[in-house]
Amino acid sequence: MLNSHGAYRAFMARLQDAFLIVCRENIEIICEFLKAAGKTDNDIKEMKERDWHFFVKNSWRVCPPKQLLLLRFNCVVAAFSDVQDSKTGEQLLRGPTKTQIYNLRKHIKNGCISDVPDISLYYVTGRTKEGFAKYRCCHGTNSNEGFHCHLRMVLHIYSGSPYLLHLVLLEFVYRWTLRMAIKNRG
Repeated sequence: MLNSHGAYRAFMARLQDAFLIVCRENIEIICEFLKAAGKTDNDIKEMKERDWHFFVKNSWRVCPPKQLLLLRFNCVVAAFSDVQDSKTGEQLLRGPTKTQIYNLRKHIKNGCISDVPDISLYYVTGRTKEGFAKYRCCHGTNSNEGFHCHLRMVLHIYSGSPYLLHLVLLEFVYRWTLRMAIKNRG
């Protein structure tokens, strides 16, 4: 899939909406907070229409169970399956992308992507200036990628015995764990 395709951004936005559902309880909490701050129901409705990103930014998102996720994913893929770029005439979903879609369907059917029920993947890290809770999300692998990036830097400058390497790794992991615990949990 070419990211220069005219429908690329719309497809990716719909795909994100299919994979991550905004938590209604958080939206209701935000609405109550706004009402307490003096906003009317009409003001809040206008805010939702004008600046939905504000509500999404301040709330949790959950990945639905595999059956619902597969249905939502298939709807997005079906809606964009025949879309062609108006400038180049290229289809959005071409051969390699269709292979990736097939593989992703297998992962969805196996439940690899859906959130585990009753396990919160968010925790509060502070408050915004408006008073909303700031959440840190455990979705994805970004924290692992950061760990491996720093680990490669440590190992790149290292040369020595296997025993010394083992000690360097133990020290690195210990310091990384402490730093992340302080950063994430306070």
